[in-house]
Amino acid sequence: MAYIGMRTLKTGLTVFLAALIARIINPQDPFVMLFTSLIALENTVSASFENGWRRIVATIVGAVVANVLVFSGLPIEIAAAVSIMLLIIVSNALGQEGSIGVAGSVTLLILLSGYAGEDPARYSLIRLRDTTIAITLAVLVNLLVFPPKPSKRIREQEMALYNETLALVEKIYLYRVADNLEDYRKSVD
Repeated sequence: MAYIGMRTLKTGLTVFLAALIARIINPQDPFVMLFTSLIALENTVSASFENGWRRIVATIVGAVVANVLVFSGLPIEIAAAVSIMLLIIVSNALGQEGSIGVAGSVTLLILLSGYAGEDPARYSLIRLRDTTIAITLAVLVNLLVFPPKPSKRIREQEMALYNETLALVEKIYLYRVADNLEDYRKSVD
């Protein structure tokens, strides 16, 4: 029998809440809100927040790049390629490498809507709003619904570190072996 874990339930709840909100504020185009709510929930509240923040920054970067290129006069094929290259360069410079895929999809959505005659600035704001709402929902669901128990994880990590330290001290003092101190230093970090 299959087991349904807490993360699965929380992801479903986040998507459900996003669908309810999208029905009210953006019923004609709920995709970005639903998709973002699907990928925004992480194992911990802090990871949800950190990754969510990266997605918001990536959405802003993608929106700026797409808005510039919509008005460039370039054919769509060239504008799409240039926008993605610019997005990658800017995202890498900002340390947002992990969000390039999401930012790229937003960039292309905005670019395509602009070339289809929609106002790219307005469309960008809608995408940013939907992304922000979905990420906020994911963080709140992760925080309020069966929140992760960091104290248990911290205790387990503390015990593992204690045991590793004890074993290393024993090796150094009893056997005069100190060959893996660098590995230990990395483990502690």
